Amino acid sequence: MIYPPRPKHIGDKTNLTQYEDEYLAQAKFNGSCAIYNEGTVYNRYGKLVSWEIDLPVDGIFFGEYMNKNGLYGDCKFIIFDVLAVGKNVLERMNALRYLFTYHGEIDLEHPFISHRIGNVGLAKCFIKKLQKVYKQATEIDQIEGLVVKRKSSKLKPCISDSTNATWQLKIRKPSKCYSV
Repeated sequence: MIYPPRPKHIGDKTNLTQYEDEYLAQAKFNGSCAIYNEGTVYNRYGKLVSWEIDLPVDGIFFGEYMNKNGLYGDCKFIIFDVLAVGKNVLERMNALRYLFTYHGEIDLEHPFISHRIGNVGLAKCFIKKLQKVYKQATEIDQIEGLVVKRKSSKLKPCISDSTNATWQLKIRKPSKCYSV
């Protein structure tokens, strides 16, 4: 079983500038965490699900299936990481951006998606002005907050739920109760 890299620890939403040099941030979408493995989709517990995601590329991708609070744009699945053990966060994000640039298109309409391939979006990365990004994110129903990831952290084999939890933090908006 493959466990997606997910944050377990909570970051400080009152001073997001402290993360700007060492971390990057992505929107924490309000969906169901899923693994796309070469045409097959699993939930984060390894159970096969029948969600329709159409990607014209092979690989193992981690993302949010947007089944809880509506789609963001018209994206059913928003990818936030790729299985590339030993690669750091920046290397993995650059690989995803290259893949989406080659097979898809830039998304200028939605501020938290950088590229898209059909109904699959790529979560946009932010490295500066994170307090402003957080404020903007909290105004969107389909977004729970931010996830900040240490740029230099390398992905370890995804063998447990906590293997890759130490190098990322979740920063949620306070208004709603979200599932863990």
